[in-house]
Amino acid sequence: MKKVLLLGIILALALTLIMPSVAMAAQPTAFSASGKFTSIDEGNVSIIGFDEGYQVPIFQVQDRHIQGEFARSVKGESNRVNGPFTITYDAVVNGYQIGTFSGVLAAKSATFTVQGISYGITGFDASKGYRVDLGGTWTGTHGIKGEGTFTAWFYFIPDGLHIGSLTDSSFTMTGNYDR
Repeated sequence: MKKVLLLGIILALALTLIMPSVAMAAQPTAFSASGKFTSIDEGNVSIIGFDEGYQVPIFQVQDRHIQGEFARSVKGESNRVNGPFTITYDAVVNGYQIGTFSGVLAAKSATFTVQGISYGITGFDASKGYRVDLGGTWTGTHGIKGEGTFTAWFYFIPDGLHIGSLTDSSFTMTGNYDR
């Protein structure tokens, strides 16, 4: 009987020590990072159809890379994302850049999956070119486990039917991660 009581006390003490750390680990922590896109490559682009409503081609884009730089992290694990990042993605968009995309964002020691919508060309500035707005979701898969949303925009100068050089941009991720 004494052994059972002693074992019960030891077990209760062990659970008391473990439970606060488990509860703390389960608390999500706010995360926010922002930066700019610095370049975009052409990727593998093919015309897969024609958008009758907009009277423009539909493109399938594979293995396109956007490079960028996270300048600051407002909250969260800034040391895991601050600095250069690359988004490798696939997309289906029409000639006005309206469509969907999905890919992987790699930043320092963190990796995220991203899924989003391109709202298309939303403006024009004579000195910057055409503006495209983006939005979507992210899920941290390595280094930072969590999820959230992102918003982005960029201006570009066209190169034929393709996005050429980027002239200005903004990219912001917000959400929560587990410590």
